[in-house]
Amino acid sequence: MKTGFVTTTDGVELYYSSHGTGTLTLVCCNGVGVSTYFWRHINEAFSDTYQIITWDYVGHGRSSTPTDIDSLDLSISRHARDLNTILSVLEVKQPIVLLGHSMGVQVILEYYFNYPAQVQALIPMLGSPGKSLDTLLGFSGFKKLFPLLAMLVNKTGSNAARVFHPILESSIPFALGRRTGMMNYKRASQADMRHYFKHMTEIDPALFLEMVIQLGNHDLEPRLSEVKIPVLVIAGERDMFTPLHRSEKMAEKLPNSQLVILEGGSHAAIVEHTTEINDHIARFVLATCGDGGDDDGSVTLSPQPEGTQS
Repeated sequence: MKTGFVTTTDGVELYYSSHGTGTLTLVCCNGVGVSTYFWRHINEAFSDTYQIITWDYVGHGRSSTPTDIDSLDLSISRHARDLNTILSVLEVKQPIVLLGHSMGVQVILEYYFNYPAQVQALIPMLGSPGKSLDTLLGFSGFKKLFPLLAMLVNKTGSNAARVFHPILESSIPFALGRRTGMMNYKRASQADMRHYFKHMTEIDPALFLEMVIQLGNHDLEPRLSEVKIPVLVIAGERDMFTPLHRSEKMAEKLPNSQLVILEGGSHAAIVEHTTEINDHIARFVLATCGDGGDDDGSVTLSPQPEGTQS
């Protein structure tokens, strides 16, 4: 395993990790508010066969948070450029397979349109190609609500964190998420989700809200017909953050795509349906890239349990 930091032109220290080696590289892009933890099942399953790269956006995980957030570029385009900086430092030469979860779907599409020769295949998971706030929880008003929340946070400063952090650190979010269907109550693990909620307490609220606003404004859906490489779209049947119809429409507009619908899958299906997701990824990568498999043409997967109730 190799880990390190890359400094961007505006002084941000971006954290990355690289696991395994191989003739094929899988690059994983997080959702907003999420660090690299959610990729651990994919990392454990494939790092014996491929190189797996994970990384943190600005202000997330172990990447640094600049003091002057107001002047900071937090656009989807910026994240794509940051990823290119990391791959350049790691001297990744071969074409890559990009995996994106939630906002990461927009990041990998943005990266593809900026650096198409470097990408061999795409795996968008539980996300949309743009304007994600328009269909969030089935309520179109979130696009107007988040700028208002950002104004409130800017006025209250650290008081906002004092209010929300104790709630995020309690058992309330997990219980609420399972009761409302935001997580699959039979599969969601409290241990997995605790990592997510803890990470949310470590993010500057103003930075998080601005990134959400940016993903709400960003839209690559009109360009999906230009994507010529193979794409595996993974959707959750009961994803409340990215409704199933968004994934179905994305797959329909992509010229060379496959659509997998995870039965009962929520927005957290990446840690709820781990074995199923890994199997689909293994078959897709082998069929489209053909590199890194065993001598008999198969891909070795480490056994991974499904998400469990706790």
